[in-house]
Order: sequence, then C-alpha cells, then structure tokens
Amino acid sequence: VIALEMAQCFAAFGSHVTVLQRSTTLFASKQGDPEAAQILQEELEKGGVHFMSGSTKEVVTLRERTGDPKELPLLKLTIATDAGDEQLECECLLVATGRVANVENLGLEEAGVEYELGKGIKCNDLAQSVSNFSVYGVGDCVADVPVSKDACLLAFALVSASVGGPFASERLNASLPV
Repeated sequence: VIALEMAQCFAAFGSHVTVLQRSTTLFASKQGDPEAAQILQEELEKGGVHFMSGSTKEVVTLRERTGDPKELPLLKLTIATDAGDEQLECECLLVATGRVANVENLGLEEAGVEYELGKGIKCNDLAQSVSNFSVYGVGDCVADVPVSKDACLLAFALVSASVGGPFASERLNASLPV
C-alpha cells in the first residue's frame, strides 16, 4: 500500500511512474478484495501510474553515459513478464517489497513468548504476549497490527499507559480504530 501511495505522489508531481507487480492484480498475495484492487488500479491509472503485471524477474543495469554532465545516470531494467521480456529506462528505482515481522533469534522461545514466523508476536488486547504477560509487543512485530498507523497508535497508548498517562491499561486497545 505504501508503494502505491508513493507511486501516486510521484505521478502527481509529474514523474512517469511504472509499478511492477508479480501478481496479475493488486493485493493478490494478501488475499485482498479483487474488486477493490481493480477500482484502485483504475484510479491510479487515471492519475498517470502505469502497471506491468506478471513481472517475475527484474535485472537492473546502469545505462552508459553520453558524457553530458547534465545527464542524469539512467538505469535500464529488463523485466520478465507473462508477455515476454520488456525493457524500461529510468532515473530512479523505488523498491518496495513489503514488511515481514523480524522476530527470529530474539530469544522469544526462552522467554516463553508465542510468535509466528513472518507474522509476529501473538498479543492480547492489552498488547501483552498471550503466553507471557510480562512481555509487550508494539508495531510491526505484532501479528495482528498490519497497518503502520495502527502500530504507532498502539505504541503511543502503551507508553502513555506505562507512565500513568491518559490511557488506562484496560482501555489500551480502545485507542485503536476498529
């Protein structure tokens, strides 16, 4: 989602933007709503964002410079798609690969903290680990807080509650939008 926000922003500022995606529709890897994905893609396309679906492999190389000091260094991308190899040239490449909770090798097993690889720590509504109430989880390391804004709100509420702020511990999760 953040990559699409950036694509829309760059297109609005006049850049030529092409989104490369492995799947044939937006959010397919997250089991997203196909109808909403289609509507979103159409709206982004109206704003000047182009899409290349089914890209399976990208090779990036620097394009040879002409010697003109005003020329920006260009990148040349070779993209393998369902329709065959395609080539793009660009001045800038933004890579957005998604987020995965990094909870490996933290000693969580020894602390008795349940987690799922790639998803994060299993927490209750008070942000406590479901298996060790002395451990709290906040942000992208929590299994069921998928949006950055929600993660920030949860962190604020937890810190506020821990220092006697306006969020009582029984209302910790109430600060999150439903």
